Amino acid sequence: MQLLKYMACIWAEYEKTFLSERGKISKNKSFKYPPIIPVVYYEGKKEWTADMYLRDRIMFSDILRPYIPDFKYIVVRNHDFSDEELLAREDEMSLLMLINKFQTADDITNFRDIEKDKIDSIIHNSSEQVIDIIAAVVRSLCTKIHISAEETDDAVQKVREHKLGYLFENMEKIDIQQLRKEAEEWRKLGEEERQKAKEEQQKAKEEQQKIKRMSMTILKAFFDDPAEYDMELIKSVIDSTDDTNRIVSWTDATENCSDKTALYNEIIGK
Repeated sequence: MQLLKYMACIWAEYEKTFLSERGKISKNKSFKYPPIIPVVYYEGKKEWTADMYLRDRIMFSDILRPYIPDFKYIVVRNHDFSDEELLAREDEMSLLMLINKFQTADDITNFRDIEKDKIDSIIHNSSEQVIDIIAAVVRSLCTKIHISAEETDDAVQKVREHKLGYLFENMEKIDIQQLRKEAEEWRKLGEEERQKAKEEQQKAKEEQQKIKRMSMTILKAFFDDPAEYDMELIKSVIDSTDDTNRIVSWTDATENCSDKTALYNEIIGK
């Protein structure tokens, strides 16, 4: 449906231009709009699966076909063309298609062997309007593969000097930029993991302290004769013990313990 909007805008602009140049020519029955062949440029690697006819997007088109606008469009799939085929055409559009084959930083290695002079020769005599388009595409590419702002500006400036080969000549530098980004991501991931481990460690420590406090409460009630049992010594043992399972086993033992002295001696290690 978007294609239909574009086509209508083109026809409207065409009529407006002729109206301003030739008066009321669009009112004349002999006036005709120019043909438009709709083309969809597709950069994805997957197959194109959308309907190819406008009528297929409209309800009841099978019975109302005479009253429904319809057209078929052409799909130009970027990845149907090899790098060699695009370079062999030696035109700006094919060059843009070549650049747009970058999808990830891994794709960069495919372009290292492209001749710098051949790239530059394609845009040597390009108009400033075309150069502006190529510069915009290069800036977008640099953003996509995480090149620094300074190096992006350098690449765009080289394009404006009709030296696009600079971009391909410096693929190794671009790879380094990607490595920098990956290193930074790993650093951040490491920090996040360390922070997570620190939080888990703190949580475990808090749980351990909670168990120790509860155990001391139970043991203090169990060893109810301060003259016979040294609770400060028991507290010192528990505070210095990291084995919470062992501490819990002492508190569990108080339920059916018939020999307080034996349990006391076990706790203090006597």
